[in-house]
Amino acid sequence: MDKDEYEAHQMLPDIIDIYRGVGNKSNPNGISWTTNFETAKWFANRWNKNGYVVKAKISKNNVLSYYLRRGEYEIIVDVPESKIIRI
Repeated sequence: MDKDEYEAHQMLPDIIDIYRGVGNKSNPNGISWTTNFETAKWFANRWNKNGYVVKAKISKNNVLSYYLRRGEYEIIVDVPESKIIRI
């Protein structure tokens, strides 16, 4: 993370809603998530229209990295499978 990303990470709430776009061959339990639902929808449907979005609530303490680059609001985190719900 660069300085701006670190500062943005520090400003995150203690509990964060995160999203992951899942396509045909994607793993719903990957480590790359986003804090932006629209970004997750884009990733879910970038190759075809059969994707879906999953959501999880996580503690800020579990965030490994937070990237603002490319406007993706990418969050790197290991989410327990039991916390993931399909929306």
